[in-house]
Amino acid sequence: MSGRSSQSRGGGFIGGLWMLIQRFSTLCRQLFRPDFARETNCPAVYTPHPFAAALFLFRGPGLGRGLSAGAKAKGGAAVPAKRYILDRQAGFILRQVVQRHIAIFTKRMLYELTPTQFAALAKLYEVGPCSQNRLGRLTAMDAATIKGVIDRLTKRGFTEVRADLQDARLLMVHLTGRGRKITESAMREAARITEETLAPLSRAEQGTLLRLLKRMC
Repeated sequence: MSGRSSQSRGGGFIGGLWMLIQRFSTLCRQLFRPDFARETNCPAVYTPHPFAAALFLFRGPGLGRGLSAGAKAKGGAAVPAKRYILDRQAGFILRQVVQRHIAIFTKRMLYELTPTQFAALAKLYEVGPCSQNRLGRLTAMDAATIKGVIDRLTKRGFTEVRADLQDARLLMVHLTGRGRKITESAMREAARITEETLAPLSRAEQGTLLRLLKRMC
């Protein structure tokens, strides 16, 4: 595999997995309402942790009551809900995959870059200078998150913010010379991180997984 294709696979997997996590977290935040615990009789999941919502997503509003939504026996008696197996649920499995990938990333990534910091650097390297808002959209980060990421990268001397040459009112995020060199090294390591993450799968399975992840994003 060439260096370029290896880097592309690395960026594609990390980016696709990150966007899937973001989509799942957004859905969870939409599902959890202040009255959710009262409706479900399950106050233990009142806090909207992204992956706690798997229990709601795959079982429905009957969670915590031991009933399928609206299920009744002939005499009006409640019918037990279908057995829920956590280990078979997509949200739980995705969380395990993410945990394994983050552990590999943290152990191997250079310069103590976080996944979000690396994503911002890699995308700037790919598309060139861009506004902070656009960079956030391209890396699946909200406005507050991308601002914090760029602030930290700028403090470390990896990025800088300058006025756009065509419109001085628009601030553009640039890689510094040092940031570009660091990003090149980090992308090579990211490709190896992806290879280790996907190592349990065959090449054909890896391609299938990436295609399915992109469809789910």
